[in-house]
Parts: sequence; structure tokens; C-alpha cells
Amino acid sequence: MQPVQLLAAMLAAALLLAGGIIILGSDEDDRAEIAVTLAWQKEMVEWIGGDHFKATHMVRPGEDPHVPEGMTPAEVVSAANSEAYLYIGAGMGWESTHLSTIESELPELKMFKMSEGVDLIPRGASNDSHIWTLPDNLLITANNTKNALIELDPENEADYIAGYESYVQKVNEIKSLADDKLGDADGNEFLVFHSAWQYFAQHYNLTEVALQDEFGSDLDPTTVASWIDNNHAGLDKMYVRPHDPVNEGAFADQGIEVVIMNPLSLNWLDELEKFINELEDFSAA
Repeated sequence: MQPVQLLAAMLAAALLLAGGIIILGSDEDDRAEIAVTLAWQKEMVEWIGGDHFKATHMVRPGEDPHVPEGMTPAEVVSAANSEAYLYIGAGMGWESTHLSTIESELPELKMFKMSEGVDLIPRGASNDSHIWTLPDNLLITANNTKNALIELDPENEADYIAGYESYVQKVNEIKSLADDKLGDADGNEFLVFHSAWQYFAQHYNLTEVALQDEFGSDLDPTTVASWIDNNHAGLDKMYVRPHDPVNEGAFADQGIEVVIMNPLSLNWLDELEKFINELEDFSAA
């Protein structure tokens, strides 16, 4: 059975089983459920949704959303039980693979595009989907999320506005931090394994150097260190995702510090603030 056919079969089974699972489940959280793709969306939905909505993210911890795996039965049931699906809509591989099947098999499931209004950066034949790495884009997606929750539950509009304003306040604090540290950046470079920071880099006039784009996934620390010396002298810190194939000790031997920075963190605002604090200070003297 092809993956799409299997997903369709699982969705059909989930429709039959969903009601019984809800009754038999021991989860005392009675908030309405929203399906999302990535963990940062879960944080946003639950921050704004407060006591009324919880979210389930379909891409599992450690899974690469650019190379999508199949949905688990539990995730299929979560989608079938959800009030709506808030999708990113910027070319993420997981969504390109699975959303059309979810929409066709669950036609009553309301779909909301969180990236509406975001200026997307072209990447290859699609777009760079890492829109959430820029605080300004988080403000746009938070507003879209607030509007979606109000549409789903207009009786609690005031609560969603309050949750949205709280989220915006936190994002604006992060924006101020970035403006203070990076206000005078002039093409300054930072080193990563995987290119996830183009929106952030372009906005703050930084240059992201992504080793995966240059070397693929097979990184020889000695070769990489020589290449950095010849092309990007001075870079001695590399930001990697938790599951990236990077030998931290071997790179340390080459004078390159490896710093874990997780774009798929559930506590995304804290992670983004951590990343900004890790960057060099390019503010005016």
C-alpha cells in the first residue's frame, strides 16, 4: 500500500474510532483540540488559546519536517478529533506530503493558513519555510492564530485577544533584544549546519553560512575547518539542531564550538531568545 493510501485508510479508521477513544481516554484536559504541524505552533496556539484550546503537533520530536515520515495512528486520531488544522503554508515538506490527504479525508476539518501575510523567501522551486525564526513573522502568524480561534469560538473572543496581546508583548521583548544586539550588523556571518535562519539573517543584515548546503550531511571536521579558514575566517561557533550529524568533540578539536539550537523546540520563544543572546553583539559602541 502506498503511503498516501495508507494515510487515507488510517484517517478513515480514525473517524470510526475517534468517539470511543475520547470516551475511554483518561486525559482530563477538556480543552478543544487544534492540530498543527510543528511545535512552535503548539506553543503559540496554547499561549493565545489559554483555557480553551490545546494543540497537537504532527511532526514528532527528532523527525525532520523536510523529509516527512508517515503519521502515527495517534496523530491520525488527533487530526480527526480536532476542531481545526492550523498549517504553516510556506512549503514545509511534511505539509506538502500530507495536508492534501488530510483535507480530502476530513472535509469538515477547518483549515487555517498561519503564514498569510508573511513575505516568503524563495528557495529552489518552493519557499523557505522557516518563517518562525523571525520575530516579525511571529507577530503576523500570532494575529492569524488569534483570528482563527475567534472564528472557531467567538464567545471567548476577549480571552483570545488577551492571550494574543500577552504573546505579542513577549515577542516585542525579543525584538528589542535583537535590535539592541544586532542593530549595526553589516553582513556579519554566523555558522550553522542546517539553513533555518534566512528570514532572521536577511532582516538583521546578517549572513548565514550553512555547512549542509556546502558539504551535505557528511561533515569531516578537518575539511570543514580548513574551508572555514579559507572562506569565512573568524567563525568559531556552529549552531546545530539536536539531531544533526555533527561530532561535537571533533569540531572542538578544530577550535569550533558546537551550540545546540533547536528550531523545533516546544518552548520556541525561549529558544529564539537564547539564539539571539548567543550571537555576537553588533550594536554600536
